[in-house]
Amino acid sequence: MAADKSSSRADQLRAQVIVMAKAPVAGKVKTRLIPALGSEGAALLAKQLLEHALEQVLQSDAAAALCMEPEPSHVDWLCVDPELIKEFAQTAQEGLDLGDRLKSAYKQSAERFNATLFVGMDCPGLSADLINQAIERLSEVDVVITPSTDGGYVLIGMRGYHPELFDQISWSTDQVLDQTLVRAQDLGLKVFVCSALTDIDEPSDLVHLPKDLYRKFDLGDW
Repeated sequence: MAADKSSSRADQLRAQVIVMAKAPVAGKVKTRLIPALGSEGAALLAKQLLEHALEQVLQSDAAAALCMEPEPSHVDWLCVDPELIKEFAQTAQEGLDLGDRLKSAYKQSAERFNATLFVGMDCPGLSADLINQAIERLSEVDVVITPSTDGGYVLIGMRGYHPELFDQISWSTDQVLDQTLVRAQDLGLKVFVCSALTDIDEPSDLVHLPKDLYRKFDLGDW
């Protein structure tokens, strides 16, 4: 009976997944990978990781949104598969730092959905199943997080509206996850933490690419 109740709560959740994305333009993305891949190679990898994230979100059970830098109409986005992008509700990123940008997108989502999840464009391990499992968890907890091995997170999802969760966070550091968990505790939120995955940000992360991508970029034996 308990499982039936949990399933019922999950069915009642109206969830949106927002991909926070930057146009994969050479010299502007994955700059820490340029020594290993070159600027064009780093941008190509960013494009492929972004399109992977978009595909997984579309295969999930949630509504799909894309929060974009630069704005959706900018020419920089012409390099991304238009057939994928057109399936997403599109908005521009607004705010001075990542926290402001997350809060702006979160506010818009919370006006229509009672659960909002954010994912980035850096993790080849992101999957539709992982997204669906996170949504199911949100029927029982307030916040679900899939950590990244660098101290940040690959996915964060919230049931309800808790913008304070993004306050007082040292973005782009290895403290993001720990500080977020402290914020959630301070706010009295129940959190479920999933198994960690790896974002591809540094040359040492490239070993976590799927075999086909690893070999495509001529990175040697896998």
